[in-house]
Amino acid sequence: MKYAPTVTPAYVKRNLGFGIKVLDCSYRMQHSASPGFSFDEFRLHHIPTAQHFDIDEVCDVSSNLPHALPSLEQFQSQVRAMGVKKSDRVVVYDRERLFGAPRAWWMFRKFGYNNVSVMNGSMHDWVKLGGQLEGGAPHKVEMGDIECVDQPHMVNDLSDVCHYLIERGLLPRSVASSLDVRKKQPIDQIVDARSPGRFTGVAPEPRPGLKAGHIPGSMNVPAAALLTETGTLKSIDDLWDMFIGAGVDLHAPIMTTCGSGVTAALLSLVLEMLGGVGGGVDGQDGSTLYDGSWSEYGRGVMDKGGADVVLPVACACAEKCPGHN
Repeated sequence: MKYAPTVTPAYVKRNLGFGIKVLDCSYRMQHSASPGFSFDEFRLHHIPTAQHFDIDEVCDVSSNLPHALPSLEQFQSQVRAMGVKKSDRVVVYDRERLFGAPRAWWMFRKFGYNNVSVMNGSMHDWVKLGGQLEGGAPHKVEMGDIECVDQPHMVNDLSDVCHYLIERGLLPRSVASSLDVRKKQPIDQIVDARSPGRFTGVAPEPRPGLKAGHIPGSMNVPAAALLTETGTLKSIDDLWDMFIGAGVDLHAPIMTTCGSGVTAALLSLVLEMLGGVGGGVDGQDGSTLYDGSWSEYGRGVMDKGGADVVLPVACACAEKCPGHN
């Protein structure tokens, strides 16, 4: 069964203890002024029965990219240790603004588990409803039996992006011979979730060594603009208008991207809310996500066969874009 992509805190409160598995996926970027949520903060208080899901642990720790997608086997093992059963409806949430939870939602979907929803509300919303909090370490749980199945069509890599650039004359066709075979569904549109300043290149990147700007031809729908002042999603009408206003064709394939693959998942969540729009591969609805995102592409080069392929970067003005050249 495929559940609605979001649920309300009231729904979680009504159904807690009745087949719902709650995962606290709270996250802040480590490079921000406020560091990432720690396990100590989870121990201080969380929704009762919640398990702790850290996207910096449920990831490929051997990768040189931040919180890169783990293998199916690793993901399945780690969520089984959280007690997730194949009969559970999983609800993921953030303590504050929606951030880490959509990434966790996307990972469950990527690994073929559709019985997952994001709680569209913060812990503050939960408490306002009379929801209780508890402290301490996660409850000890029986090992789960969730069965994961890979959905490779949901993710894009740098080779896919390079094929997109070659088809638009932005990379020489000779590069194609050194690339991995592209996905059956080529990239048609790229939507970037970073802030307007980072997208245009007039604001510096928070991670060192990255160029400023965006993948040529991509469009900007800032993740922060999708949320209300309290950190919940705006209305469906407002969300729809934001994509249309950015020039996105909601009936054609869409690849989402961002700084490191986290806020791109918020775009993917919203696209699912808008009816599974954004194209699809092998007859399946939904958008794709570039997991490496700007943390990979923003390096400006791709090493293929020992030779560096220079990746084109678009920005508002090369003279004003820090780190562009």
